[in-house]
Amino acid sequence: MRVVFSGVDGVLHPWASAHAAFGEVPQRLFEWVDVLEALLAPHDDVFVVLHSHWREELTDGELAQALREVGPRYLGSVPRGPRYDGIRAWLARNPTVDSFRILDDDARAFPDPPPGELLLCHPDSGIYDWRVRRQLQAWLHAASS
Repeated sequence: MRVVFSGVDGVLHPWASAHAAFGEVPQRLFEWVDVLEALLAPHDDVFVVLHSHWREELTDGELAQALREVGPRYLGSVPRGPRYDGIRAWLARNPTVDSFRILDDDARAFPDPPPGELLLCHPDSGIYDWRVRRQLQAWLHAASS
């Protein structure tokens, strides 16, 4: 089993979409879920776990629904606390994970130097950025060959 640990803000939609001015309704939440779904479609062994602060605001059922087509691949979220600590704790409880990647827009949430599994997204372009997509595709295809 392979896992993509994903943030939400700055990864699955622009960071600014979730941080609009008070009173504005964000229009672009989860707008890049279809990009993630398209990348994962040929790979039945890849699942998604969220490490975003959204895990503290919504239930796993609500998050699965927000992930739309990716929802059936959603295994839940990491424990509360610092992101990287949560990812490591989740991995320790799930030893069947052979390989993983981390999608995030904030390198400060990870040790220095950052883990090799981290695919750093720009907060304005997230997974929509062709560089991020290419890195994720390379991992997806290398592990399935």
